[in-house]
Amino acid sequence: VLGISVSDDTEYFRKEVELICKDTRESLGLEIDISSDDIRILDEYTHAGYGALTPDITEAIRLTALKEGIFLDPVYTGKAMAGLIDLIKQGFFKKTDMIVFIHTGGTAALFPYRKTILEHIKKKAR
Repeated sequence: VLGISVSDDTEYFRKEVELICKDTRESLGLEIDISSDDIRILDEYTHAGYGALTPDITEAIRLTALKEGIFLDPVYTGKAMAGLIDLIKQGFFKKTDMIVFIHTGGTAALFPYRKTILEHIKKKAR
């Protein structure tokens, strides 16, 4: 399990990811055990901090909406997807790896950021 921290240190997010894993396992009735040793947290994608919207986050939101019809928020899932996209570009994963991105919600947070998102998209289009 790979977690991408969006603001806090790795230990804080390790606890959050462990809880998400537990809740997901229980909700889906999965018979798997995920220990703390199975979880890796990356904190190099915190960018400018909590709630800071950057062009790469905007691009991740735009790309995921266009290609998958899934809307991400700029605070959590957009930042995590930007990190995932960067890891893919870097060759972090093998071509045979199966990647499952867990969308943890927050889509309503798109609306307060709409002006900045549109500015980033317009700059990229130039």
